[in-house]
Amino acid sequence: MTYSDGDVSDLTALELRFLADGIFPAARIRWHSGPLDGGWASGTVVEPYTVKSHGKLWVPKGHEGRASAEHSWLVQFDNGLAPVDLRTERRVETTAGEQPGTWTALGEDG
Repeated sequence: MTYSDGDVSDLTALELRFLADGIFPAARIRWHSGPLDGGWASGTVVEPYTVKSHGKLWVPKGHEGRASAEHSWLVQFDNGLAPVDLRTERRVETTAGEQPGTWTALGEDG
């Protein structure tokens, strides 16, 4: 990838997929934690998740075992930091009636 300032970087397929989905540091998202954990929450993506640095993934109650560290990012929510799975297959376009663990990217005004 070549940036507007001339810098060049190689991206993995996963990194390219995240960029296409709108996931990168400082991106705004909404993530569905499920009805037992408060529903939808807005947050700002901080950095890619690593087990060593960020601890256990935040997985909605009742959906344990359905998260992947490879697809996760550390997100700053209003009530604190949480590492969450932001895989493409869980991205939705709206926040109406979605399943726990789904997420949507927010625009700059979101």
